[in-house]
Amino acid sequence: MDFVNNFNVTSLENIKILIVDDEVINRNILINSLKNLFKEIDVLEASSGIEAYNCIKNEKIDIVFLDIIMPEMDGFQLIERLKNDNLFDNLVIIVISALEDSENINQAFLKGVFDYIVKPLDTNLLNVVLPIKVKNLLIYKKNLEYLKSINLKIEAEIKSKMAELIHSDRLISMGIMTTSILHEINTPITYIKGNIDLFYNYYFNFIESFINFIEKLYGKDSEILNNFSFKGMNFYQNIEKFKELIKNTQLGISKIIEIIQNFRSFAKKDEEKISYFDINELIENVISIVKKTIESKAKLNFEKGDVGKIKINKAHFEQIIVNLILNSYQAIKEKGTINIKTYRDNSFDVIEIVDDGIGMDEETLNRAFEPFFSTKGDEGTGLGLYITSTLVKNYGGKIFIESEINKGTKVKLIFNNT
Repeated sequence: MDFVNNFNVTSLENIKILIVDDEVINRNILINSLKNLFKEIDVLEASSGIEAYNCIKNEKIDIVFLDIIMPEMDGFQLIERLKNDNLFDNLVIIVISALEDSENINQAFLKGVFDYIVKPLDTNLLNVVLPIKVKNLLIYKKNLEYLKSINLKIEAEIKSKMAELIHSDRLISMGIMTTSILHEINTPITYIKGNIDLFYNYYFNFIESFINFIEKLYGKDSEILNNFSFKGMNFYQNIEKFKELIKNTQLGISKIIEIIQNFRSFAKKDEEKISYFDINELIENVISIVKKTIESKAKLNFEKGDVGKIKINKAHFEQIIVNLILNSYQAIKEKGTINIKTYRDNSFDVIEIVDDGIGMDEETLNRAFEPFFSTKGDEGTGLGLYITSTLVKNYGGKIFIESEINKGTKVKLIFNNT
């Protein structure tokens, strides 16, 4: 990192210093000393904590020389108010006070001041000390700004990488479900193809027979259609047969659309807006996606309780539930049960997922949320529970796990009721 270790203290253009003291003589001493030392300096003054607060709020202040004992709002109270209003972080503060006891000095440093000068002020001493202190202050401020900019870049990078991990984990979950989903899609496609073939043959055979029948009986009365017979049915019955075939075709198409929509919704990146969704409905959506995957060895039960809506990204919530269901499924060795239950507990909505799988020992349980920790060998990434926990916490929720070897695992999610 390229920290600033040298700074030209004779060039203070655009640097603003605020002197805060209720005694005008102390303000004048500091102002005169600073202006004599630094010709380009911009020095502002305030005679009270309130006046200083308003100045800091409205001006871009770099350095503050702050008295402690002042009427209405003392120096410590000003610091606290600046912190509460997010105005403190960009300031460098030097306390100038007659209080020389260790308690007040320690309190000042604990509140985040840079330095502490004890009154009375000596002009000759200030002329020696101020250039050093101002130089150190500005170096400190420049380095602080540099560190903040680096920190923002790091945070942005972490956020980006986290989003990639979340999506990668979702793709892994999708891979586990691919075989089942392809089977689900293949079944209605075969069904539709059979119906379309049948409809094609049935329609043209029927039309050909109908034309021949009309030509043979042309000019007969209106009972002609009732006398028409095809496949043991009259004209009107055949019409109903057409309707039935079309309806079955439509049902098959609708099934394909539903499966594709569920698949695309789960696979989609996190571009969906955060909104309010019914918890039970979201869980039912997930169950419809994973049911075929797990039914070979796990019976999945869902007990719906009186829970409300959750403010969340839909894809994130579905990923949380999918991860937990698949974890339970993988913990079941031969045959087992996964029970999902929702209920309200005072002002909280609770989701429980309980399995009768192999469970976890104490060491595994303690490390369950660690990134890249896995007991599945090459089959596991160690990201599932870590990402699940991160997502739950991102939306103000809590996650708890109870587990015992050979007795199964219970995962409890708790969200504020909305």
